[in-house]
Amino acid sequence: MGRAVFLCYHGIGHFNACFRMAKVMQRDHDVVFAGHEYFQGYVRRQDFQYYPLKTVPFGLGFETWANTIEKKKFIYWNTLKDRWTNSRFNLRERELTQLIDETAPDFLFIDSSQSTDLIVLYPLLKERRVRAVIVHTTLSPVMEPDLPPLNSLTVPGESNLRKARWLFFLKRRTRALGQWLLYFGMNDQYLVRAAIGRNKFPVKCLSEKPALFSLNFENIHELIAAPLAFELPSKFRSPFQHYLGSMLDVSRKETGDPSFHACMLQMHEKMANEKKLIYCSFGTVETKFRQRLTTFLKNLSLALRHSNYILLVGGNSFDLLQKLQLPGEIYYFREVPQNQVLKHASLFITHGGWNSVKEGIYAQVPLLVYPLDPRTDQPGISTRVVYHGLGLRGDMKKESPQVISSRIETLLTAAGYKQKIKAMAESEKAYSDETFLSVLGNIRPID
Repeated sequence: MGRAVFLCYHGIGHFNACFRMAKVMQRDHDVVFAGHEYFQGYVRRQDFQYYPLKTVPFGLGFETWANTIEKKKFIYWNTLKDRWTNSRFNLRERELTQLIDETAPDFLFIDSSQSTDLIVLYPLLKERRVRAVIVHTTLSPVMEPDLPPLNSLTVPGESNLRKARWLFFLKRRTRALGQWLLYFGMNDQYLVRAAIGRNKFPVKCLSEKPALFSLNFENIHELIAAPLAFELPSKFRSPFQHYLGSMLDVSRKETGDPSFHACMLQMHEKMANEKKLIYCSFGTVETKFRQRLTTFLKNLSLALRHSNYILLVGGNSFDLLQKLQLPGEIYYFREVPQNQVLKHASLFITHGGWNSVKEGIYAQVPLLVYPLDPRTDQPGISTRVVYHGLGLRGDMKKESPQVISSRIETLLTAAGYKQKIKAMAESEKAYSDETFLSVLGNIRPID
């Protein structure tokens, strides 16, 4: 019996995206999840072992956040000290070394959003002959030469593709320069380059292609929890990138507010009288865009005020809705069993997070996407929804109730969206648990 360790990034969605892989690995491996201690209870409820970590990945700008959480005084000076003394790298190295010592894995799955952990662990993984892979819990963040970046609203074929790529590089370089000035040369890029040299990370494994969130590697196997059919077409896919399908864990244990199920019974009765359910969720992570979301929820309620629809809202909108007095038939809960709700929904209004979109595709529910955070993959995922005809995209900063209402009516009455989302769901049949195991069978220990 072997052992597999999943090293996951902060966020429920990152863990959810790995659960089906982990369940397949349990056929002949003990499985351990490792991540911030905050997520320990949630993962254990899914019947997995959990190894709580206190450190954060290095080279990704976490110093200020970590010092704030640790309630340090003089946050800037402590952040500057961390960067000049390399303390966050050293803390991470000690803790991850202890993780490997205590779990002794033969497989290590590293979330791509913290891919610098591969550099931290490289000497130990090489010595122990551990098979390490990078896991993309969303689409590939690599910007291929013929594609817009994953945080772009640009659709292939549009004339502004070059502009989208130029803006990506400009923002990237501006951020690096800002950090260089703020920390007297010790920006993330310098810290990562220094660690690569210190740990003798092989040059053959470094890629010149930029990635949205973290580092991009060559000659390291990458598992992408998405169907290739959902991607934009490109001539430059790496043979080390393996699309596994959505790897959706439909059996995961979802939580819900205690009053949710009684409310769902009421909604079922109304749906029996030909009312349609519209489900709206903008994720579970606290958002910085509260004012934008508040305005949109008001406009959405006005768009549905005189309609024959029931609106169910879940996730990070709960606190806002508690304070708003919105017209219409609206139910809202902090926690909603999303897979269960989507079975009954006629439309899914979402921010475009990949977990939500793939669950909407699985339930064959047309999508109305309003990207909330332009720094993430939400814009790029919405681009793919539009490109493949699975739904529509809106701009929550600009759209009136009338425009929102028009989009909803279009998605609920035009048959094409339902047909295309059904076809996308059918594409999942090309993948199976054996697809995943077959890929793993070709992975060798890191050298």
